[in-house]
Parts: sequence; C-alpha cells; structure tokens
Amino acid sequence: MTLNSDGRGGKREKIMRNYVVLCNQKNLSMVGENSQSYSY
Repeated sequence: MTLNSDGRGGKREKIMRNYVVLCNQKNLSMVGENSQSYSY
C-alpha cells in the first residue's frame, strides 16, 4: 500500500472495519440468544 492510498482511504477503512466488527458482535449476540432459546 502507498502512503497516498493510506491517507485517503485510511479513515474509510477504519469506519468499515468498525462497522464489520459491530456487525460481527451483533451476529454473535444474536446467535447466543438463539442458542439459549433454541437447541440445535
């Protein structure tokens, strides 16, 4: 990666990473809730 693309895309990459992390946490908690109410 070049410094240029880092400087311009860095913020957006961080936001996307945070978004993905949030989605993963939501999915994990949903799976946890589902596994408590349903047995697979």
